[in-house]
Amino acid sequence: NLCLLQAMAHDPKPAAATLGRAERLAREQGQKDLVREIAQLRRKVSDPFFGLLGPLLSRLGPDDLDEEDFFR
Repeated sequence: NLCLLQAMAHDPKPAAATLGRAERLAREQGQKDLVREIAQLRRKVSDPFFGLLGPLLSRLGPDDLDEEDFFR
């Protein structure tokens, strides 16, 4: 997920912009549930503490963490 990589690379502004585009597209398609989910993720990646997760998560392997479990 591009926005997660951007946010974990201590670059939250592009991550929020990526999610903003995704939110706009979901809104245009009438996907209200997806709009809410994207808005929630956008708030999370804008949180300064989110960037601190990058170094911690880099120690995990690709199969150690499911993205859906992480953002529940």
